[in-house]
Amino acid sequence: MNIAKIYVLLLLVLILNFVDSIAQQSGNILKSQFSQTAFTSNENSSNAIKNTKWEEILYSVEIYPNPYKDVTISVHFSNVDSSIVYDEYGFWDGGSTFIIRSYFPEVGLWTWKTTCSNLNDTGLHNRSGIINVSEYNGTNKIFSHGALKVSDNNKYLTYGDGTPFFWMGGTAWALPIAATYLEWQKYIDDRHSKKFTVVQIAPARAHGGIWEDPPYNYPTNWKGDVCFFDEDEWNPLYWQEFDKFVEYANSQEIIIAVMGLAEAVHDGTTIENAELFTRNFYARMQGYHVILSPAFDIWAASQYPIMDNIGSSLGSYSRHLISQHPGHSYYESPINEYALYFKNKDYMNFSMNQSGHNSGDIYRIYKKVKEWNVNLYNELPMVPMINTEAYYSSGRYADQVENSERKGTDENARELGWLSLLSGSLGYTYGATGIWQYGEEASPGLTIPLDSALAYISSTQMKYLVEFFSSIAWWELEPNHSAIISDGLIVEEEKMAFSISTSGKFGVAFLPNNDLLKIDMTVFSNNVDAKWFDPIHSVYLDGELNVANSGEHTYTPPYAGEWALLLSELPITLSMKIFLSGAYSLGKMNTNLFSLIPFDQPYSSLPWNYHGTQSTTSSFILNNKIVDWVLIELRSGSSAENATIVSRTAALLNEDGNVIDTEDGSTNIKFPSVDEGEYYIAVLHRNHLSVISSQKVTLTNNNSQFINLNNMNN
Repeated sequence: MNIAKIYVLLLLVLILNFVDSIAQQSGNILKSQFSQTAFTSNENSSNAIKNTKWEEILYSVEIYPNPYKDVTISVHFSNVDSSIVYDEYGFWDGGSTFIIRSYFPEVGLWTWKTTCSNLNDTGLHNRSGIINVSEYNGTNKIFSHGALKVSDNNKYLTYGDGTPFFWMGGTAWALPIAATYLEWQKYIDDRHSKKFTVVQIAPARAHGGIWEDPPYNYPTNWKGDVCFFDEDEWNPLYWQEFDKFVEYANSQEIIIAVMGLAEAVHDGTTIENAELFTRNFYARMQGYHVILSPAFDIWAASQYPIMDNIGSSLGSYSRHLISQHPGHSYYESPINEYALYFKNKDYMNFSMNQSGHNSGDIYRIYKKVKEWNVNLYNELPMVPMINTEAYYSSGRYADQVENSERKGTDENARELGWLSLLSGSLGYTYGATGIWQYGEEASPGLTIPLDSALAYISSTQMKYLVEFFSSIAWWELEPNHSAIISDGLIVEEEKMAFSISTSGKFGVAFLPNNDLLKIDMTVFSNNVDAKWFDPIHSVYLDGELNVANSGEHTYTPPYAGEWALLLSELPITLSMKIFLSGAYSLGKMNTNLFSLIPFDQPYSSLPWNYHGTQSTTSSFILNNKIVDWVLIELRSGSSAENATIVSRTAALLNEDGNVIDTEDGSTNIKFPSVDEGEYYIAVLHRNHLSVISSQKVTLTNNNSQFINLNNMNN
C-alpha cells in the first residue's frame, strides 16, 4: 500500500469519526429535549400529516364495569420546536380499546404523554410517544389552510392561515341516524359540488329528539347500532360509523357543525351526563375539523344553565370553534333574544342566529331575516355572526306540504340567503325538506326521496350565491339598509337590502322583486360602476358606469325579476407581458403541461399565503392556450428593494406571454379598491424566480397601463 492510499484511508476514518460524533451530539441534544418531558421507556414513534387526523390505540390492562364513564385519559401534546402545547382527552372505543386522537397545525416533531384516572392501569397511564408531522401537499382547503379560527378583527371566520372562510351551510340534522353511508356520500358530494362548506348535524337524535319518559328507546343508525346503551354509556359501534361520516365530509372540504352536545339524544339530560358525553365526543372529534354547539335549539331561558355549563367546559379545552345554536321567538321582538343572551359569553367564538320558520308567516320570516341579523350584528361585542337556520325550501313539493312551517319555496330559501348576507350575517345555512328529517313524512302520505330533495334548484342557486360573493371581499361588507331610499310602502318580502364595504369602495344591493332602486350615493368613497347579477340563472349584465358619489341615484334592473346589484369603484387595470424561460421557444411558450394546471389559483399556501378566489376551467385553459398561473403584486415604496405589497391578484399566462384576467378573459388585470398612483409591479411564479419592475408605473382608473417585463429596461 503506497503512502497516498494510507493518507486517503486516514482521511476517511477522520471523516467517519467526525460524522459519528456529530450524529451522537444531535442524538444527545434530541434526547435531552425529550427527557425534559419526563418520557418513560415506552416511547414509540409515528408519523402524521399536518392538519389531518392522527391517532394512537391504547389497551387497558384492567377491567371496568363501564369504561365510558369509569376512565378518564388526559393527553399532553407538545411541539418540540415551539411553545405550542395542547391538553386533550382520550376515549373508550369498545372492549379494552382506548384511542387518543388529534391533528397538528405545525410540521416537525411532537410528543405526547397520557395520564389516566387509574394510575395503576399501565396500558393507559404514563404512555408516551413521538410524532413526526410532515407538510400536507394536497389541494384540500381544510388541510392546506388549517383549522377554522376567528379573524383578527373578530368579524368573520378564517382558515388557520388567515384565508377568509365563507360559510355556506346545509342542514342535515337526521342524516347520521337515518342515512346509509352511501347516501351520506351522495349528499356530501352534491353539496361539495355546489360549494357548500359546512353541514350541520345532530349527534344522535332524530330531528325532534325523544320526548317520552325514560327508559328511552334509543335510535339506531342504518347498521342497526344503537347510539347509547344507557344515559351514561355510549355504544362504540354507533360512534365509529359517525366518525366515518365526519371524516368523509372533511375529505370533501366540508366542516361538520355538530349541534346539541348538551342534549345528544333527548331534551332534559342531566348536566353530569351531558358533560360526560361532551368530553368523550370532543375526544372523538379532535382529529377532525368540526364546530361544536351545546344547543340544538333554545326555546326557553330554563335551558340556559346547562348550555352555559357545557359551553364553559368546552371552552376550557376545545381547539374547535364553539357557538350555541338558538331557537327563534314566535312573538314580535327586535332581536333574537336567545342568540343575544349567548353572544357575550366568554366561551363563544362566534354567534349563531336563527331567523327561523315563524310558522310559515311570510311577513315575519322576511322581517326577521333582515331585522334580527342587523340588530344582532350591531350588538357588542363584535364577533362573527351566521344565520344558521332560515325558512327551508320544499322545492317542487311545497304545494303538497300541509304544515305551513314547511311550505317554503325555492324562491324563499334563495332570497333569505341574499338578505341574510346583506344584513350582517357573514354566512348562511340553507335547509331542504326531505333532507333534514330524512326518512320521515314531510306531510301525511308524502315522503320526499333523497335524490329529489338534493335536486331542488335553490341548492344550485346557493352555488351562484357563493360564486358571486367569492368574487368580492365579502368580509368587508357591513349592513346599511338606510342607504336605500324608499318611494312608498313595499310588502315585507319585497323590501330590499344593501351592504357596503368598510372602505366605501364597493357595495351590494339585493332586489327581491322591484322596479327600481334609489340609493344615497354619498356612502361611496368615489364614483362607481354598476353590474347586475341574476341570482336565479347566474347571469351578469353591465349597468351604468361612473355614477358620481353624490346625491341620490336611481338604478333600474335590466328586466323584471330578482336581482343583485354590485356597485364598485372603477378598478385600476394593468396589461402585462412576460415569458417563463423553461417553457419559452421561438417567441412563444409551450403548453405541454396544460392538463396539470389547477383550476383554482395555487398561491394560497406558503410562501405566498394569497387568499384570492380566482378560478378557471379546462375549456378556458385549452381555448386560450394557458401555460400556468402567475401572482401579480402592486408594491409601494421608495425603491423596488424595500417596496411593500399594496394589492395582489392571481391571473393566467398564455403562450404569447399575455397575462389574462380570470373574470372576463381580457388582458386587463384588475385591482379593485386600489387608489390611483405609482407602483412597482412584481410577478411571482411557483417554479421560477420572481421579478419586479425597476421603475414605478403610474396606474389610473381610466387607462390601462402596459408593461413588458421581458424588457430589461422595465
